[in-house]
Amino acid sequence: ERQRRKRGRMLRTLVPCVLLSLACVAVSMLLPQFPAGKDAMRTRTGAVSLGTLLAWVCATPVQFLYAAPMYKKAYLSVVSGAPGMDVLVMLGTTCAYVYSVLAVGIAWGRPGREVHNFFETSAVLITFVFLGKYLEEIAKGRTSAAISKLFELQPATALLCEEGGGEGGIDA
Repeated sequence: ERQRRKRGRMLRTLVPCVLLSLACVAVSMLLPQFPAGKDAMRTRTGAVSLGTLLAWVCATPVQFLYAAPMYKKAYLSVVSGAPGMDVLVMLGTTCAYVYSVLAVGIAWGRPGREVHNFFETSAVLITFVFLGKYLEEIAKGRTSAAISKLFELQPATALLCEEGGGEGGIDA
């Protein structure tokens, strides 16, 4: 029951991250492959292009809202002196996000200046980490169920064979 609730919570985080990351990838990588999409994504919305603005909007909740527990875990592991994988993931994704914000700041209000950003990279990496943790939780649940079934196969009694040829049953 506890594992099922945990998987439910993880899924409620994973689904929005997947949707936002897919939108971010579509805006950043897929739509620009088509002439109409390229023109639409290059349309200026005030200071920056529509594609950059949409990627920023899609990546921000993934980076700071959904990944907040990972930031907390990374911080606590650094403070305890035992940094783990969360530190590496959060450091990499934060660098990609901050670089992108700085790139947008450099291009801000300069119509001829569009700098490449990596908003989709930070969102997709975080989403992949969430997907991995979710799949790991499913595997743990299946492993626990398999071990429980193995214990159910344990016999109640065992046959004891003695050296002299005698046999007798004992409680397992």
